[in-house]
Amino acid sequence: MNSRIKKALILSAAFGTTAGALSSVRAHHSQAAYFDFDQEVEIEGVVSEFDFRNPHAYMYVDVEQGDGEVVTWRIQFGNATGLRRRGWTPDLVKPGVRVTVRGRPSRDADEHAMAGAEVILPDGSELGSELER
Repeated sequence: MNSRIKKALILSAAFGTTAGALSSVRAHHSQAAYFDFDQEVEIEGVVSEFDFRNPHAYMYVDVEQGDGEVVTWRIQFGNATGLRRRGWTPDLVKPGVRVTVRGRPSRDADEHAMAGAEVILPDGSELGSELER
């Protein structure tokens, strides 16, 4: 096989791989479909689990309602890589810690979930997060 054909095949393969990777990145779903970015909610409760992973990290917070019932809220964050860039680590928020969380509520009124915006720890320090719309 001559070198011109080899070069054309290599460039074609590289272009196809790059185009495929870019299309999968663009295909990521919008958070605005699941969460209402025009509203903000705040909850206070005790962390029952912090799942620091990709493609999204999750924190589960047990919140006591006015009637004494405990409801677990699922807070969705961006990916672990992005959180690490903001100083988060897998052991930063341990189960049993009381936190306040401000974020965007689920569009489903029956679901206790939000897109996490910030977590306030007992010492008053704030952990910021970002989620794409």
